[in-house]
Amino acid sequence: LQTIRRVLVPVALNGIITGICLVAGRAFGESAVIILTAGVSTSGEMWDFSLFSPGETLAVHLWYVQSEAIVPDATEIAEKAAAVLVFVVLLINLFFRVPLWINSRKMR
Repeated sequence: LQTIRRVLVPVALNGIITGICLVAGRAFGESAVIILTAGVSTSGEMWDFSLFSPGETLAVHLWYVQSEAIVPDATEIAEKAAAVLVFVVLLINLFFRVPLWINSRKMR
């Protein structure tokens, strides 16, 4: 147990965190995975902050805006939603990678 905790985990931590980042990025980026795991229903209200109300994910919102196109600026809304989706994936990757970079500099 001490060998695993003091030797194996510190050496393998970089690969473990990289795997978590790849999985999170893929889950946020692929609409099919998010649609199946989170659902596609919404409450219908613009600002519904109830924890018990149904909601949609950002990828589902992006798909819905592109497929329905009931507003004249649907393309612009979809482009901004896609930018937010990419930004969230980037933040998740930075959130996990920056501590690893700091830790690797300390170990050198």
